[in-house]
Amino acid sequence: MPLTPSSSAAATTAPLVEDFEDRFDDEDLAPQRYHRGARVPGNAAGIGVVEVIETTCRIYFKNIVACLIGAVLLAVCAGVAVGVAMAAVLGLSSPAISDPETKRIMTYGVYVLLFALVVWLHVGFLAYMLNIARGEKSQISDLFSAGVVWVQALMLSALQAGLIAGCAFGAAELSAPILYLPGVVAALLLEPAKLVLLDRDTGVIDAVASAARLAASNILPVGALFPLGVVGLALTCFITFGIGAPIFVPFFTLLYAVTFLRVTEQRAGE
Repeated sequence: MPLTPSSSAAATTAPLVEDFEDRFDDEDLAPQRYHRGARVPGNAAGIGVVEVIETTCRIYFKNIVACLIGAVLLAVCAGVAVGVAMAAVLGLSSPAISDPETKRIMTYGVYVLLFALVVWLHVGFLAYMLNIARGEKSQISDLFSAGVVWVQALMLSALQAGLIAGCAFGAAELSAPILYLPGVVAALLLEPAKLVLLDRDTGVIDAVASAARLAASNILPVGALFPLGVVGLALTCFITFGIGAPIFVPFFTLLYAVTFLRVTEQRAGE
């Protein structure tokens, strides 16, 4: 008896594959979805301050071993660098160098080299913690992989130091301590440019411009989270007499990195 195709034809009239775009939202299929707050002037990325802190805590405790290892290595390297620099300065005070001007120039040279080395370590640690914030695998070599970014970050750090020193000088000359504050604020607003350099292949001027735009469009969460990181780090290190630095330095650096990812609307790995 021949088969009638009517039943099979009727079954094939309905589509076997449905249109997923009608049933699913794009963010339902995306990993690590996070709650986005209201996009308002001053908070263009819709950043939730509490959510950023909670996310930072989760990432920190999930990667606490890597965070502590990175912080300890950073502290050891910085300590060795400072020790060598101080020994070199003391060596320059010996009678073997009789010319005071030569001593002064060489001493300044030692301090400049120390400043450059500290910036190199700082940029490497930022790269290390940024990888952790993204949920990527971090390696010890990341701490020493600043590369060309180090030179650009050195220029930014010199500008930051110049702004702080200039405002401090003006505050001292005019006996107005409040004048010191603009230099500190300007230096803080320039700090995200280092993460822009690490995140994108761009120059110093473009990095500063990008950081300024990001800070201006998200001034409300940035104005809350960045000072929280700076003040929190200073207070915790002061209260613990510096002993807690290996614990708190990576946490507040991670808070800084997660804030940057939120501002640039990138997803943090959890």
